[in-house]
Amino acid sequence: MPEIFFQEMCNTFAQLRDELTTSHCEQCFYFAGYPVKMEIIGDNLAKQIVRPFSHLQCQHVLTECELKVCLWDEQQTDLYSTEKTFDLGKRWEAHEGIFSSSTDGRYIGFWYRHSLTILDRREQKIVGYRKKQQPLSRYEMSKPFFVLLSVWYHDRSIQFLHAGLVAYNGRGVLFPGKGSSGKSTSVLVCVGEGFQCLGDDFIGLQITENEFTGYSIFNSACVAEHHLQNFPAFAPYATKAALPVEDKSTIFLSEITTCEMLSKVPICAIAMPKIVDAEKSTIKRASPTQTLLRLAPSTMFFIIPRPDKQALDRMTTLVKGVPAYWLEIGRDLQNIAHKVRDILCEEVS
Repeated sequence: MPEIFFQEMCNTFAQLRDELTTSHCEQCFYFAGYPVKMEIIGDNLAKQIVRPFSHLQCQHVLTECELKVCLWDEQQTDLYSTEKTFDLGKRWEAHEGIFSSSTDGRYIGFWYRHSLTILDRREQKIVGYRKKQQPLSRYEMSKPFFVLLSVWYHDRSIQFLHAGLVAYNGRGVLFPGKGSSGKSTSVLVCVGEGFQCLGDDFIGLQITENEFTGYSIFNSACVAEHHLQNFPAFAPYATKAALPVEDKSTIFLSEITTCEMLSKVPICAIAMPKIVDAEKSTIKRASPTQTLLRLAPSTMFFIIPRPDKQALDRMTTLVKGVPAYWLEIGRDLQNIAHKVRDILCEEVS
């Protein structure tokens, strides 16, 4: 029974917390304005897990929270699951791991390599562990709880989008697109030219009375090793992937003094990166249909569980309510930031 397994994990965490007080870390954050408390057992694990959320951290201890996360570095307990044994009732293969849920949808879990996390949607609690002495994958290091958080945000009418987001003078520009489309390049170039950043790969979208608010979720950017040469100012901050099969490094943008991270911004325009054979970058208006075809498939593919009709409706409302452009990226990468400013200027004039 999923509720029994979940409670066993909670009990194990409580026991370890009482026994290992010296390695118990507690920190508080605001996710899209909602208070979140994390308790992590294991000093090294705690340092790694909180890094992508550090820009959302609050400086005081929260007495009440909307979500509680309890995580430990697995040691000598017998709860460790394998790909074959993990099953909450229904299960699917997803992102090289196993996604599983109880039949009533209350419990959502994700098994990946040497880790397991489960969300109780009723109690608003995530509990999980990482196998001791096993390195975190790039996804675990750069986007912890990615699968479970997409469900948690969805329950609050905030849609995960596979897109980058930057801001200039309080106005946000969204960069949707699949991998290798120029999305991360556009974000990093803009950040290097004085834009504020909200995310490189995934952000949250909230729509209220035709107002479009983008929320920062992670402060991490993942860049292929060979591509780091294009960003010499960021290269010293890159953390190389721990696993041999991974070819990207992670940059935690909030740790760069020249980079300002924002927690939210109104989305005022959409720029769809497209790499072309040209010297300079150019911008062209795009239709809502073209924009939806770029935004929706990528988001629908990466988000687990798959977004429903409500998610598609939200994206449709966004592309109809926000002007969109093709951002054709030429060889002169620094020109990208100028074109993004031009987009914002067009919307001001």
